[in-house]
This record gives sequence, C-alpha cells and structure tokens, in this order.
Amino acid sequence: MGFTRIRPSVSRVREVLGRWPRAAVKEESAGWTAEDIVRRVRNRIQGSQIYQGGKNGAVFELLVLEEGAWLLDIERQRVYLFTRE
Repeated sequence: MGFTRIRPSVSRVREVLGRWPRAAVKEESAGWTAEDIVRRVRNRIQGSQIYQGGKNGAVFELLVLEEGAWLLDIERQRVYLFTRE
C-alpha cells in the first residue's frame, strides 16, 4: 500500500476528510477536526488520535511520531503522509 503525500494545511486536510454531517458540538465538526489535525502535525504533538464524522460517519486516525505524521482513512483504507513544510 502506498502513501499519498499531503501538506499540513487546513484546506488540504478538509479535502481529505470529505463531507461530514453538521455537528451540534464544535469538536465534532469537519472544520475543527481539520484545524486540530494540522495543529498536532505542525507542533509535532506525538501520539494517536481518532476522529469520527458523525454517528455513522467516516473514521480517521492521526498518528504522529518522530519519524513523521500519517492520517489513516479507515473506511476507504487510504494512508496520507504529511510532508514537512
């Protein structure tokens, strides 16, 4: 399986996340999620974080390590590698 390289920008991450249903809670919105992902990647906050779009929506996992950062699209089985800015 290959990686798709992406820049850590909010607009690019929003494209990867796709359409999410409107969220009643800010922390579940696509905009907040994209901003959180970019913040964690740019600041190299190591760890793993799961994001879910709505009750039955898409599931993404962000993995940030010393070696790099990856965003895994669990539903579509795609892996995105963040490039250094």
